[in-house]
Amino acid sequence: MSGLLSNAISGLQASQNALRTAGHNISNANTAGYSRQEVNYATRPEQNMGGAGFIGSGVTTTSIERVVNEFVTTQLRSDTSTFNQLNKYNTNIGKVDKLFADVSTGLSGALQTFFASLQNGANDPASTPGRQLIVTEAQSLSNRFNNLHQRMSEIEKSVNSEVRTVIAQMNSLASSVASLNQSIGELRASGNGNEPNDLMDKRDEALRQLSELISLQVVTQGDGDVNIFIGNGQPLVIGTQVSTFSVTNDGKIQLKGNNSVADVSGQISGGQIGGLLSFRNEVLAPSMNELGRIALAMADQFNTQQQQGIDLDGDYGQKIFRDINDPLLTASRVKHDGNNAQPYDRVIDVSITDTDKLTTSDYQFDIIPGGSNYLITRLSDNQVVSQGTLSGAYPNSITFDGISVNLTSGSFQGGDSFTLQPTRNGAGDIASMLQRPEDLAFAVPIRTATNTGNSGNGLISSGEVLSLVDKSGNKLPAFSTPGELSPPIIIRFTSETSYDVLDNTDPANPKHLNPPLRNQTFVPGITNNVFGTDIGETRIVGSGSRLGLPDGRSPVVLPNNLSVKQPNGYLAEQLNFTITDPVTGSISAKTLFTASGASAAQTAAQISALPGVTANAYTTATITDINIVPADFAWPLQLSINGESLLEDDGAIPTPAFLPVVPDPNVSESEFNDYLAERINGNANLQSLGIRAQSTTNPFTGAPELRLTASSGVDLDIRLTAPN
Repeated sequence: MSGLLSNAISGLQASQNALRTAGHNISNANTAGYSRQEVNYATRPEQNMGGAGFIGSGVTTTSIERVVNEFVTTQLRSDTSTFNQLNKYNTNIGKVDKLFADVSTGLSGALQTFFASLQNGANDPASTPGRQLIVTEAQSLSNRFNNLHQRMSEIEKSVNSEVRTVIAQMNSLASSVASLNQSIGELRASGNGNEPNDLMDKRDEALRQLSELISLQVVTQGDGDVNIFIGNGQPLVIGTQVSTFSVTNDGKIQLKGNNSVADVSGQISGGQIGGLLSFRNEVLAPSMNELGRIALAMADQFNTQQQQGIDLDGDYGQKIFRDINDPLLTASRVKHDGNNAQPYDRVIDVSITDTDKLTTSDYQFDIIPGGSNYLITRLSDNQVVSQGTLSGAYPNSITFDGISVNLTSGSFQGGDSFTLQPTRNGAGDIASMLQRPEDLAFAVPIRTATNTGNSGNGLISSGEVLSLVDKSGNKLPAFSTPGELSPPIIIRFTSETSYDVLDNTDPANPKHLNPPLRNQTFVPGITNNVFGTDIGETRIVGSGSRLGLPDGRSPVVLPNNLSVKQPNGYLAEQLNFTITDPVTGSISAKTLFTASGASAAQTAAQISALPGVTANAYTTATITDINIVPADFAWPLQLSINGESLLEDDGAIPTPAFLPVVPDPNVSESEFNDYLAERINGNANLQSLGIRAQSTTNPFTGAPELRLTASSGVDLDIRLTAPN
């Protein structure tokens, strides 16, 4: 009877466990992270009935397990992390998109209105209302830049605040997982190794919630504890040991473990923190930098153009917008690392040298520990843009990517680090400086006029002013006298295709400039620049024996000797150069002496050997009015260029004759020039010297011409030979 009751009781107990488990499942149907549980049974040990054999003794509950698929759980965590990253990224990027797309807050509308006002003002520069509208729109444009920067700064503050909130949640959940590891281990030990299912669910739910915040890798130990790794394998939870996240003042995320602190800002991803960091680093910071670059470039270009004009008061124009290199602004472009060694006496700033070369990147300026070597890294692509050794002599400047890092004073030491942000605050710093409509400088500082007695129909423009000041801000000599050009210039044509540029201080007696601009080539039908187009360039152009010769001085003429190269008449010259080292900023003077009689190519090569200096050379010659008595146009007359004979003969001995293909210049000079051009351009030796020929006509006289050009700058040795 006892055996029967025992079997019945075991069945009741098993059913009771099943009912309790089912009730537990129903009760927790809406519990977050709960996993359905099921009861597993097994027969109880049989009893030996002797000769009758073995008889069963009922049923027993072997385990109550969670119904969990580890693959699904792992995939859920991964998908949760990805979704939350993209969702957070999309939410924030929508704020920036709306900010710029909205007509009332975006930049395009303000720019269009400002440029429209400028066009109206340029069309009617005498109109005071038109000028006043430009002043008003310049202020409005500055305000729009300022407002956009302020709004983006607010978004940045909001993102940084949210990052701190998410970091706090991550620390809380990581601690919860470590605590659950401990509790699960204790219950497992007291429960003969059976799993505490509800605590296991809580731990999985904590891991899922943590995956909403950050991408993680979960590894289960042999004793059932889970370890959590983030980023590139940095441990967050190991058993019951937990590391904690923190955020530095400059927004970097650090992971603090046992006696170690690691910067994991660039290594963590996924979840809300990944979305926030991706938005901040890939969208918000570049957008602020790009907006700042636009503001800096616009302010710089308008200021430069304004300062090259004359206002209604007859004065040179003043800046329309705030100076992009205002000392207060240059200093704000550098962030000092909080770990730099004392004393905190470094004086460093960033000035803009060329807005056309600016990037949208920030830079990291590191002085290598243990010395004075430095590296400057462009953070957008991690490319080293400058490296070298600090001399210890200040001030010192390092120039790259359109900016100059200026080290003024202080104890710069190994281990120092600085973040350079050339364009980050550009939109917030821009400000309109115009106060009066009369201050707009629409007039050009140089006026040109054409002599009414000219017989030709050539025109001269007022040109383009590249700069009125030198790199130090001082007036250039040409504009040093208010109201006039110093010296006044007159351009006098010496032929249909050549002209001299003269000092017209004394209109009755114009003189050559020093150095002279004499015998300049004029090409009809196109715009010919009188002066160089590079700021600071001095152009020296000469022709044969007249290169650099002062007035009243004649070239040296030597007897003709066909066995030696004839002199080109170039005199020895002394050229002085001032060179600024692009890395150290140090200025050095170089003096170069050109050799008498050196070719243009040799002189250019000598100049190009100087650091930072490039010179190009070419030589030209024009052959016109070939006047040969018909009786003289017969062998042995020969025309040669640089030792290459051009007129073909039949090779007969002793009296060769010209081949029929050689045109007679007395019959047709054009055909003769065409023949020479074909011979010259087909000569391999002349081609190797860069010598080319063009048969053409003078645009004014219609006379045939043969134009020779040596692009290499070698001397052109042209000889027409015949026996005495």
